[in-house]
Amino acid sequence: MKSGYIICTRCKGNGFLRVPYKAAREEVTVKCDLCDSQGEIPEGLEEEATEETESIQ
Repeated sequence: MKSGYIICTRCKGNGFLRVPYKAAREEVTVKCDLCDSQGEIPEGLEEEATEETESIQ
């Protein structure tokens, strides 16, 4: 892990997210837009990500 970065709070470091079947009516995997599929985000960005994730759910 790079210095000053943490594991992405949205995709948990995987770089990809699974879309729930109820939402897409099929199995769908998408790239994480928060970390650009890198799995890491700069420190300090996790607070914003947590608020955004809560509003999505």
